[in-house]
This record gives sequence, structure tokens and C-alpha cells, in this order.
Amino acid sequence: MKRTTISDIARAAGVSETSVSLVLTGRPNRISSAMKEKIKETAKALSYVPNSFARGLATKKSNTIGLIVPDIENGYFASLSKAISFEAEKAGYIVLLLNSNDSHDLSIKQINTLIERNVDGLILVVSNESYHQKNMKELKAILSSLSIPYVLSDRDFPDFKANKVYYDNIEGGYLATKLLLQSKHKKIACITGPSDTFSSIQRLVGYKKALEEFHIPFNDSLVEEGDYRLQSGFASAVKLLKKDFDSIFCFNDMMAFGAILALKNHDISVPDDVSVVGYDDNIMSSLSGSELATINQDPSRLAKETVALLLDALSNPSQTEEEIKLKPSLVERNSVKKI
Repeated sequence: MKRTTISDIARAAGVSETSVSLVLTGRPNRISSAMKEKIKETAKALSYVPNSFARGLATKKSNTIGLIVPDIENGYFASLSKAISFEAEKAGYIVLLLNSNDSHDLSIKQINTLIERNVDGLILVVSNESYHQKNMKELKAILSSLSIPYVLSDRDFPDFKANKVYYDNIEGGYLATKLLLQSKHKKIACITGPSDTFSSIQRLVGYKKALEEFHIPFNDSLVEEGDYRLQSGFASAVKLLKKDFDSIFCFNDMMAFGAILALKNHDISVPDDVSVVGYDDNIMSSLSGSELATINQDPSRLAKETVALLLDALSNPSQTEEEIKLKPSLVERNSVKKI
């Protein structure tokens, strides 16, 4: 079906294309009220849809925000993306969502693509690969050269001054481990995220902090490295079966689901035999057969703070960058047994 153009409306209304353009874009003009109404009615009758991209080239404003997340299949990032879109649309912006698959190179390519698409601002959840030393340097250089406002959301990017909103991962790791310790567990295994990612490093700091507070020595042999995906939680739990442990703290809910599946496959009951705590409060955490105790990082709150910070930056491009660290909370469910 052919798209209705300004030329089509001008011919049907018997006016110039300039008149149609002035009326439909709301720019100042001396066109009579009656003619304005005629142009609008003609546009409506012909099912005219404005070309917002072309308008953006002219006005240098597209009313679009680019959003890059690392894994759209992860329930947490799906919820965060939905909440960001909701908050942005309330302010009159459309969100262009891209999935980086936690790839540094793809993230860079997507940033460039969004800039070419004339987005007004950018929200980036940094890919895990971007925390590698060489990649970190490249991403910092690219972000520093951006001509549009941006906010780093969910994952902090250390030693880099920028608008940031993220949850306190040390506090989250501490709360999760403390729950197990207060339930009298002493052999607490740990399935981390990638060892060189900021969130994983910080959650491990919180884990060690709680152990130290309860005078439990840190046992490196009880720590397995995952990648925040369900399969790695399963594989890591299988490796832990060779060790002596009474509970597992997983650095996200997806790995916790994988770990629980592995335990059940080996006839190990959760929580009767082994307690499990996750992280993120994924929507499935309260629906699974063994409701998962976890750390809540409310994606709606993160989205509100992120979009509000970006809107402030769009309104005041020269304002000083702001870093907002949110406090996570513990959600107790029946995947933890008190000994």
C-alpha cells in the first residue's frame, strides 16, 4: 500500500505543499483557521502518517531514545526494557531497543547505529565483554566522544564519570549471604557471574563481607564461575556436587534456576537438602516449584530513575553528571531452610 505524502494531501486539499507542511508540523503560519481544519481533515481522510525520521533531520530532534541491553531473553532485562519504554513514552519519546548479546563489538556497532538514526539520547547497559581491559578503554573513549546525552543503567562502569543509575551490588551480595548464615548454614557455595565483570566482583565482595562478619573462613573451592545464564548455573552446580556444601548463593536468578534443576536431577531436594538464594527477583522466582529467595532490584524503580536522569540531561546538556546508587532488598521465600 502506497504511503500518503504531503504532496497527496496538498493536491486533495487544493493548497501548496508548504501550507500542508506548516500546518501538520505545527510551525508558525498565517493560514486561516478554516484552511487549517481542511488540511487536517484531508490528512486524516487519507490516513496520513508523519515521517518522524525526516522531521527529525530538519528539527534535529527525533523524540526517540536508544536502549541497548545485553540479553533480552533474561527476564530482568525484559522487565527493565518494558519499564524504560513506559517511562519514556509518558514523556513523549519512543524507545528503539537493541540486544547486544553481551558482546562488546556489537554494543559499539549498535551505539553508532543509534547515533546514525538520530536518537536524542541513549541508555546503555554495558556488556560483560566491555569490562575487559582493552574493551573498557575503547568504550570509554567512544562514550566520551558522544554528542548526545546518555545514561549507564544497571551496571556501573568504574572509574568513569558519567550519568549512572545502578543497584548496590555489594549490599545485595551481603544480604543474600547473610540470609543463609542467619539460617545457620556454614558451607555456602557461590556461583558467580563472569569474574571480570563489575557486578560479579561487587557481589563477591558482599558475599565475603557477610562470611567475615559471621567468622566463617572464605573457601575458594566453593566458588564456581558462571555467565548469568541458566545453563551455566546447571553446569556449576554439577561441579559443586563433588564438594561439601549445604547451600548455594547464585549471582542471578537464571543461574539459580539452573542450579536447582541440576540438584533435582541428582535427587537433592531444595531446600530440605540444600538451600538456594538467587539475585534479581525474576518474575519466575515466585512461580517456580520451590519459590526462590532472592535479592530484589526493582526494574521499575531503576527505569524511573534512569529515564528521569536522561530527561534532565536532555533538558540541560551542560549539567554535571550524576551517579545514583540504589539499595536492593532481600525477598525471603521457601528455597532457604532454617537449620
